[in-house]
Amino acid sequence: MKIKKFIITTVALLLVGAAAVVTLVMWPKNPPVGSGPDVVSVAVGDGFLLILKSNNTLYVRGTNGDGQLANGSNNDQKSTVKVMSDVKAVSAGSKHSLILKTDGTLWAAGNNSVGQLGDGTTQARTAAVKILDGVEACSAGYSYSAALKKDGTLWVWGMNDSGLIDAEKQPVNTPRQIDTNVKAIVAGRYYLYAEKTDSKIYAYPNGKTIVADAAQMLAAGREFALYVNSGSLYGLGLNNFGQLGEGEFEQMGGAKIDDGVSAVAAGYTHSVYIKDGSLWTLGRNHCGQMGDATMSDRMKPVKVMDGVKAVFAGANNTVVLKNDNTLWGMGDNSMCQIAPDVSAGVSTAVLVDSGK
Repeated sequence: MKIKKFIITTVALLLVGAAAVVTLVMWPKNPPVGSGPDVVSVAVGDGFLLILKSNNTLYVRGTNGDGQLANGSNNDQKSTVKVMSDVKAVSAGSKHSLILKTDGTLWAAGNNSVGQLGDGTTQARTAAVKILDGVEACSAGYSYSAALKKDGTLWVWGMNDSGLIDAEKQPVNTPRQIDTNVKAIVAGRYYLYAEKTDSKIYAYPNGKTIVADAAQMLAAGREFALYVNSGSLYGLGLNNFGQLGEGEFEQMGGAKIDDGVSAVAAGYTHSVYIKDGSLWTLGRNHCGQMGDATMSDRMKPVKVMDGVKAVFAGANNTVVLKNDNTLWGMGDNSMCQIAPDVSAGVSTAVLVDSGK
């Protein structure tokens, strides 16, 4: 598995511990209706979902106050609706969306207060605007955006408080090239990570700090990252809610978490991973994002469900694609991003899309 196959999140993996299998629950009110082709990936923003289907169509749901759903309005969307065709990949920031089309053009919509859309303005956009050509991959941080072009150059724009883009630390509202010889990228809330042609993983700002000598998968949260090398899962960064396990408050050396891991994802302060087809969760759980029928934080991993083939996370949500191609969600539901007519915190998985 090449690192280019990263499960990319905006902004959320983890150890092995006591198992508590949670039964999936389909809420009786307004059950979701499948919208055709199978789901292939999901980008999870702060209160919204971008759902990419196998026929390259993009569906969205959730909060839309800044136009992040790219449907031409500011109206929140309580059910899943189609907004665009010919889409190759998507990534969600806190309040903005990046959409990579099959022709290699990159488009953006939503909040633009620090230039994270990259269109040369700070004006929010309810309809997606074209930003770049020749793009291979994209990843949205909290309020910044990153793009990997087909020539291996890395471009970043938006929030620059940490000096991610340049030493002036002022917002940048157009794409700025910051590196070359890049193969894959993942954006966290504050830090950007990239695999370069030497197969090492580098962290930005700076771009000279090596965080791993090799990795096949990587996920980035608010102030932590997780990576998988030869099936072993490692974590580094802040561990304030136990998202890296029971170790130190801050893990700087890449502490080993588990073995036999096939997929990872990271929310703001929680971690999720797949092992032997089962979903495990760890970290902050104040919105039910662990999916273990509680809202108690977990410093040891909890086994949540079996039959899982992909996992996605962001902000305070976890979204799971099961082997039967159904899509399930848990965690924050304040904007109905997981299910309509359900409480603001969903601690057991509910059906988001039937896959039919």
